[in-house]
Amino acid sequence: MKPGLKLYFKPKSGGAPAAAISEDMILKAEYSEDRWRLKNRVIYVGAGGRILADVCEGGGDLPVVVHDPYLTDPHEAERRANVRLSLNKEYGRELRIEMRQRDFEDLGIDLGDTVIVNLPDLGLSNAAMFLLEIGYDPKSLRCGLILGGRLELFEESLREEIGGDVAARFGKLMTLPEQTSTLVFTLDKIARIQADQKHVVYVNKTPLTLYNAQNVILNSSGEVELASGATEGSFEAQVLPPSELFVNWIKLEWMAEKNGGEISADFLNSDGELLGQIYDAYGTQFYRFRKWPNGYGSLTYLNHENWGSIKATVTSIKAGILNAYCIKLAPEV
Repeated sequence: MKPGLKLYFKPKSGGAPAAAISEDMILKAEYSEDRWRLKNRVIYVGAGGRILADVCEGGGDLPVVVHDPYLTDPHEAERRANVRLSLNKEYGRELRIEMRQRDFEDLGIDLGDTVIVNLPDLGLSNAAMFLLEIGYDPKSLRCGLILGGRLELFEESLREEIGGDVAARFGKLMTLPEQTSTLVFTLDKIARIQADQKHVVYVNKTPLTLYNAQNVILNSSGEVELASGATEGSFEAQVLPPSELFVNWIKLEWMAEKNGGEISADFLNSDGELLGQIYDAYGTQFYRFRKWPNGYGSLTYLNHENWGSIKATVTSIKAGILNAYCIKLAPEV
């Protein structure tokens, strides 16, 4: 803070409005909204997809769903939901007004008081808003006020995405039963991640499922063939793995009959990026995918002798994700 300035803190008062502000008092006003953060209903989903709390005010037509896979206590979930419901009411609106100092003093309000705002031109009619900031200009005998909530900064949204539920930072610590259940849930997830690799097989049986088909039909056997009179055609067969643990495809197999024509196959990821292509794609064919995302492993493939270290031992270990081998560093005891 600059010398000569004072900072006051006063909690908001939740009682009856202390005053009313109308258009005839205002010299200048600026109103901002981001209603995407205004919520009047909070739903907490805990471990196993169970709904632990559902609190709302008014019609509850602006819900937000918070998922915490480690939360198991309904009472804690309800407490967090009430905290978040209170916090969300402060987001989304900010009113900056300028008025004469004499009119402000006649109102008799202070930081944290609730006032009724009537500014129809700005869409505010009998709106109850908190007084958050007061600024004085002694030279012009004017006051600047900030009422309402506040606009959320991008950094604040990012902080919650990275750091977790903001409502969990308030209140008491987790009880021992909740800590135990959280630990059990976490260990179960770790065991699932560290389980032996399994190869999943997707089969597009007849009648085949087609996407974006052009000039092709399904015959009586459920197989794809050119439509009558067409000289060329195409279709897509799509598979989108649901698991977050999916790493990459291994191999694709199919059967096709040439019948005097030409057949080609393109392999695309979900972003439309070309991963591979075969021009003579008839007969019984297969395509083996490279490691995807691409990683050829030249930095870590059986070349530990090229790596230097200080107070550590460098070895190659067959435990890579994108490639067969990676570098292991072990501290020297």
